[in-house]
Amino acid sequence: MKKSLKTVFYILSMTFFFNVSHAGKIEIYMIKSLTEKGLFIYEDPTIHSAKIVKIPAKAKWIIKRSKKRLYSKQYWRKITWNKKTGWVKANELILDPKATRNAKKDKRCLNSHVRPASCSR
Repeated sequence: MKKSLKTVFYILSMTFFFNVSHAGKIEIYMIKSLTEKGLFIYEDPTIHSAKIVKIPAKAKWIIKRSKKRLYSKQYWRKITWNKKTGWVKANELILDPKATRNAKKDKRCLNSHVRPASCSR
């Protein structure tokens, strides 16, 4: 019994530790250029991989999932937008400080289905 309680305690404390340590790393992006072309999300970090979806040019709430990574002489970033996760060219994104600040205050802002009105302020 004691061993199972220790295991449960360990798992819960590690879960708490990892959630707290990554809480400040939330970053929300938007597309850098406001041209009408938009931006493709790719399955892998290369333009030769399958395209998942095209993000419209004025889209917001592009959630960072990884640091920038160098592949084939280009920097890529794994992101999620509108429940679609994949890779985009990192130089096509710009940090959205207002959305990032709101997401850090209220984690519900990260949910595209139930985003409260406070996330837009």
